[in-house]
Amino acid sequence: MISAGQLNQKIKLLHPKLNSSGIVIPSEEGEVYKEVWANIRPITAREQMRNQLEVQSLNFTVLIRYTSGITQQDYVIYKGLRYLIYSIELGPNEDYIILAISYDSQYMRNKVMTS
Repeated sequence: MISAGQLNQKIKLLHPKLNSSGIVIPSEEGEVYKEVWANIRPITAREQMRNQLEVQSLNFTVLIRYTSGITQQDYVIYKGLRYLIYSIELGPNEDYIILAISYDSQYMRNKVMTS
């Protein structure tokens, strides 16, 4: 069970933009489909190894109330930065979702190079 006080950070969930063939365009921002309150904490080294993520400081675990439609192709915007979703876990009663996210440095490199 999640208490309202735990969810203290606002995030945006984005669906990626697709080209005419239905392939994700990674350099595009995406479409915001939901803004939700979340509890965000850094991912531990053990969790990073379990999820096969590169060990870095911009990996987080995000706890949100259950919402439908989230996929690993989606993005999370947190504090103005775009993050990729690496895993999605449902809570035991399916009342919340745990996302493992990692900073999308490739997107920022592309954005800087095209600016």
